[in-house]
Amino acid sequence: MVPILPPGKPGCASFDISLRSFSVSPSYLFICYFIAMVALTRLVLVVSALVASVIAAPAPVSRAASKSGQGTFFAPGLGACGIHNSGSDMIVAVSQELFDHFP
Repeated sequence: MVPILPPGKPGCASFDISLRSFSVSPSYLFICYFIAMVALTRLVLVVSALVASVIAAPAPVSRAASKSGQGTFFAPGLGACGIHNSGSDMIVAVSQELFDHFP
């Protein structure tokens, strides 16, 4: 084993490596290309996921004035006007005072 020391010092071996003697096999180039494509694909997926999460962020909701009252559950059936209501009918429950004075 030859120690690698800085060139120009007495007693040191220097190595001259020429790029002309350096060759790369096609399979090595293909593997490098494949690794680069996988890395690029992952980068594109991460960036697109970040963009999609920003686009899908909820818009701020303005607060409406609060209301108060009472609520109850009821099952539709025979109504006050004598009509039998089903579960698919759009009905609403109102107070007796409102029902009695409704035109």
